[in-house]
Amino acid sequence: MTTMKTLNFVICAVLLVGNASAQSRFVPIVDLPVGGLIGGSLDGKWVDASTAAKRVKKGDAFNWYLLNGTTISGVQIKEVEIAEPCEDFYSATFDTASMGLDDGDRPEGTALGAALNWDPTPRDPVALSDAAAKSTYSKIVAGILRKNGLLKTVPKNIRAWRIDLDGDGVEEVILQSQTWGDSIQPQAKAGNYSIIVLRKIVAGKVVDQIISSDYVKKNVEFGAPNRYRLSSIADLNGDGKMEFTIFGEYYEGGGTQAYEMKGNKAVEIKELHAACGV
Repeated sequence: MTTMKTLNFVICAVLLVGNASAQSRFVPIVDLPVGGLIGGSLDGKWVDASTAAKRVKKGDAFNWYLLNGTTISGVQIKEVEIAEPCEDFYSATFDTASMGLDDGDRPEGTALGAALNWDPTPRDPVALSDAAAKSTYSKIVAGILRKNGLLKTVPKNIRAWRIDLDGDGVEEVILQSQTWGDSIQPQAKAGNYSIIVLRKIVAGKVVDQIISSDYVKKNVEFGAPNRYRLSSIADLNGDGKMEFTIFGEYYEGGGTQAYEMKGNKAVEIKELHAACGV
């Protein structure tokens, strides 16, 4: 009798373990600046926004990981819905009243489904002060601008973050600079620009990779110049490496694209993006 009870217990335990291992772990990803679902991670693999949207329900909890190092846990989502006129943009609205934020507030950062079982910030990005970023990287930015035809433009609004993205023990630098200030307009003057640059040490030398860029070489009365900014840095799928997202906007819309490190370069994650505009 005792043997039968023991056997039954072992069988139940095996079944429980089997069921647990068979369960898939899905973590949706919302880019806060764009205000939309960009996709998700399913057992560590990327899924696109349309696939992710089918698995997100009203009231699901998300944790916010802001670029300034702040973490806000347990923020409930109100809804995920298609935002007209964009048929493939899944607008994500959170219950932010208890946080003292308006629905329209979009801090720099990412929101991940609270079911995740890894640390999205295994390494903390270090933001340089405005003065340090300017003094350290003005010549670098000026050189990039000259190579792209902006010979007389003075670098402005330089921001920089140091972070070991791929976990190899050596920090990369994500560099951001643009002339637009706080808002983007349809008009542009020759010399306006916006760039995001990844600086990585390869074989003992610093290599600059232009991630996003817009260079205005002649006056534009009415157009769609782009302003880019770093949106978030986080481990989005639990592999120990850190991805980053770039938010780009023009006067009638915007979008976000996620990147991951492969070898010595950052490459677009084709599944993780969202955009809406006219």
